[in-house]
Amino acid sequence: MLKRALLSTVFILPLAAQAADLPARVKAEPAPSAFSWQGFYVGGTVGYGMNSLDHVHEITESQTMNGFNGGVHAGYNFQKGNFVYGFEADIAGTNISDHLSELDHNGGPGTTLLKSRLTGTVRARAGIAFDTTLLYTTAGVSLSHHSLTSDAEPDKTTIDKIGYVVGGGIEQALNKNVIVRVEGLYSVFSSSFVFDDGGEKLKFKNAAVGRVGISYKF
Repeated sequence: MLKRALLSTVFILPLAAQAADLPARVKAEPAPSAFSWQGFYVGGTVGYGMNSLDHVHEITESQTMNGFNGGVHAGYNFQKGNFVYGFEADIAGTNISDHLSELDHNGGPGTTLLKSRLTGTVRARAGIAFDTTLLYTTAGVSLSHHSLTSDAEPDKTTIDKIGYVVGGGIEQALNKNVIVRVEGLYSVFSSSFVFDDGGEKLKFKNAAVGRVGISYKF
């Protein structure tokens, strides 16, 4: 019995010594938390857009106006897991314009200048977040403000249009506050004529814009 106990001690002591020499297990650091999209943000955008319209005189002529735009936006995001949703409003000034040589504005012949001066939207947004990247769709109400000015008449006619807007985009967070984006919006307006003197008619149909932007999230 004593011999067996001595043999057990001989084998156990080296094993215990080896176990004592093993390094202590290092506790794993917790993984960093995912980026949060929730919160209020403000920012600015620049882009290029076009307006499509019908000019009716002897014939119906479709025209397209192109130009640049720039503006500001503000919104708020909510987040549930990877699902991000919220609301955004924006307003932008544009230099979109075109001459309508056949249109008799205010009863005077000559060239009429049509300008798109302001555009704005109020939209809901929803998308899927992949940590610092957000893919989203958006839809809401679109508003636009235009003016007609004739060479023959100094008076200016203002035109306001309302419609609906749909679109989508991608956002990338550069850090916890700064977010850049690329997005496109497409607006459709009511079918009513914005100018009608009995012989000449003008109707806005739709507008499209592509733009880039930057936001600051609080």
